[in-house]
Amino acid sequence: MSINHSAFLVETDWLEKNISHPDLKVIDFHYNLDFKDTGEVILSSGFPAWKEAHIPGSIYIDLLTELSDRSNPVPFMMPPIEQFVDVMSRNGIRQGKTVVIYDRGESAWAARLWWMLRSNGFDDAVILNGGWEKWKKEGRETTSVTALPVAGCFTANPRPELIVDKDYVLNSIGGEQVRVCSLGREIFRKGHIPKSVNLESMSLLRPESGEFLPEKDLERIVAAQGFSIDDEIIVYCGGGISASLSAFVLTMLGFKNVRLYDGSLEEWRADPNLPLETLGN
Repeated sequence: MSINHSAFLVETDWLEKNISHPDLKVIDFHYNLDFKDTGEVILSSGFPAWKEAHIPGSIYIDLLTELSDRSNPVPFMMPPIEQFVDVMSRNGIRQGKTVVIYDRGESAWAARLWWMLRSNGFDDAVILNGGWEKWKKEGRETTSVTALPVAGCFTANPRPELIVDKDYVLNSIGGEQVRVCSLGREIFRKGHIPKSVNLESMSLLRPESGEFLPEKDLERIVAAQGFSIDDEIIVYCGGGISASLSAFVLTMLGFKNVRLYDGSLEEWRADPNLPLETLGN
């Protein structure tokens, strides 16, 4: 029996009612980014927090160790297709299952997995609106019990056009594509890919709850950037995470030609031959 749900988001009450459905898989996909005073970024897994308490029946998948290209010095890059298929299959993700993804922040990590699944041809994944924080604030059940996934057989149908590399982005600068930086305004001013517009991913969420803004508000924010639903959009950020949130929202609003620059500024800035644009005060 299939589960009725929206195409992109589900609410906490829906998940609570359907949490025991045999065709439902719930994934905690959180990762931690901590910043030192020196600007150094410290990465750490969200597994310890998941192990301590999580949504009943959920599993944890580690982005850095399981779903990133281990041969690439840039963190969080898309893994080889064989690696992705193996991880999904071991965790029981397959066609016919509905996957609900959540994280413990502003849903950018959840959106990253959503975009990875979408780029591999899986369209039955949704994000839990408000994530773990909303679930916990509402007093819904949590557990420390580990649910062992039953392995399945994930079949990938890759959509390579959804993920682009630095050469594609460089060649786009003189074209009609729209480059969208998902970072905050101050970071955008200090350096971005030339001819980009700034659509801060955090502006798409309610600051008090982490829930997505109503559709009409999202449409207004996007429209203010001056691009249209018919444009080809290339989204990027620092490392492909915040950009995944923007890509998710644009797709939810009906944009059909959205691409994610996987390496984003982490890769772009490392190449001295690539141009950067700054804005004055």
